[in-house]
Amino acid sequence: MNDYFARYLLGSLGNEDILENIVNAVLDVKAITNDSRKVIIEIQLSGNIDFLKYTLYI
Repeated sequence: MNDYFARYLLGSLGNEDILENIVNAVLDVKAITNDSRKVIIEIQLSGNIDFLKYTLYI
């Protein structure tokens, strides 16, 4: 449900300023899942062919 809300909020016309502020404020978010795995959440503007290589260096 959170994913749908985020898509609605950040993808709706008129909310571009909210999206821009979030992208500018948050580069990497590190989180721990319920099963104690550490994950990095990123916002990408477009696909990147070298993304898999990039993840090896995080």
